[in-house]
Formats: sequence, structure tokens, C-alpha cells
Amino acid sequence: MDTSRVSRTDVERYGRWYSQIRAVIVKRFGADADLFIDLLAALSPRSQVRRNWRMAVMVYTKWKRGLRVIDCLMGVMKSHQPNVQRALTRQPLSGQKVQRFAENLKRDTDAVTVDVWICRAFDADFLHLTAAKYAEIEAAIRRQATELGVRPHELQAAIWQVQRQTDGRKPVSFLCAIEDERQMSFWG
Repeated sequence: MDTSRVSRTDVERYGRWYSQIRAVIVKRFGADADLFIDLLAALSPRSQVRRNWRMAVMVYTKWKRGLRVIDCLMGVMKSHQPNVQRALTRQPLSGQKVQRFAENLKRDTDAVTVDVWICRAFDADFLHLTAAKYAEIEAAIRRQATELGVRPHELQAAIWQVQRQTDGRKPVSFLCAIEDERQMSFWG
């Protein structure tokens, strides 16, 4: 990616993406914050941000009500079910993207989440992303972050938002999903 497309202003605007949502998660879920983060990560592949949040809240709520793990999986995409089950039973998550996303939300500022948007920014094919290509993109983001004097997760978050905008999408955050949820609760 041509990092000139991602300015210092972009990093200042979008770089706090992970820390902002983590603060909300910790406040809302307390001792279960890491569990909720793992659910969010487990449900993130191929999910829009708002849907990802809603599904994580749904699964978490079922789990908190004491439902069996198998019952918590109702309504969850089949491809997400193994990682959701791992999250609920507090086992390590599977998959580089899912693991890194959880690490970022748990304050690992050096982890780099490589998803479809990051792949697009680096002209990589996400569907055929190898471990070697993932590592190459991670290394490039870490190197560019050092050059810019920012943390890798901050640059990755900015690249993610800038790439989405390049593709005609609006900036997005879980904060939007939380606001939707608040409004639904208010009107519901």
C-alpha cells in the first residue's frame, strides 16, 4: 500500500479504534470483557460491524442466562460456531485474523489484524491469503508504523478505515452498533 494515502491525521482520527471500543466493552461487561472480546472476534469473519456486535451480544446474553453452549450457537453462522464454542469454553481462538483481532481489543498494540480490507489495501487476495502473505503484510504495517512513529494497531485501524472509504464505504465503528442498540432498547 502507498502509505501516503494514510496521513498522520488519519491515524489520529482512526487510530484509537481499538482502545475506544475496549473501554466501552470493559465498562459494560466488566469481568467478562475478555470473553465478550473473544465472542466479537469469533463472530467477525465476513460480518459487518453492526451485525458482528449484535451477534456477540446475543450469544453473550444467552450464555449469561445459563444456556448450554450448543444452545448459544443457535442463529450463529456455521463457520463461526467452532470459534464461538472455543470462546465460551475459554479455549484459544483459531485463525490468524480472529486471534489478532481479539489481541488488538485486549490491548496488544503490536498485533496486526489482516482482514479483507487490509488485503485490498495491499493488493492481496484475502480468500487465498497464506500464512506467509499474512506475515508479509503484518511486517509491512509494523515497518510503516515505526516510520510514522505510531503503534502498529493504530496504523492498521487507519488503513482499514481509509481503504473502506476508498471503496466507497463510510467510516464505521462498534460505537455505531452500540448506539443502535441503545436506541432499540429505548424504543423497544
